Amino acid sequence: SKVDIYKGSIPAQYGGRLSSVFDITSKKGSHDKLTGEGGIGIVTSNLTVSTPIVKDKSSLLVGIRGTYSEWLLNNVKDESLQNSQASFYDGTVKYNHQINKSNAFETTFYYSHDTFNISSDSTYKYSNRLFTAKWDHLFNEKNKAAIIFTNSQYKFNIEYEPIEPVNS
Repeated sequence: SKVDIYKGSIPAQYGGRLSSVFDITSKKGSHDKLTGEGGIGIVTSNLTVSTPIVKDKSSLLVGIRGTYSEWLLNNVKDESLQNSQASFYDGTVKYNHQINKSNAFETTFYYSHDTFNISSDSTYKYSNRLFTAKWDHLFNEKNKAAIIFTNSQYKFNIEYEPIEPVNS
């Protein structure tokens, strides 16, 4: 729902010694009706669906994105690109619940996977997994608190298959 990008003069809340920050706030699900949006493109597609669980109290949002760019690479006339890979997919599941006027709870799960190989003997694979649980409490109009539990895992892998030399 919102993105703030800092590439200089990083605010103190981010530690002050970073070169840049992408502060991304994801959408919240709809508490009153089933909604959805999506898009189909030449290389990528996406779909997001949101539904209330308890009307005006809680909602579930599910979003997926992916690419099918390999078919494009396989149809290029350049032989070195025909055996290439460039793909990704990711998904998000987000649940939020308004307990009462002063308390709210939210959980988010995110997973992504990328594969990349362009005209080489190495395939690069990346994946990210993230889980958060957050409780917000409003003491009054000027004071609020949040307790956040988070767990994440980043994986990186290179698969190497030597290319046999061509004898002439």
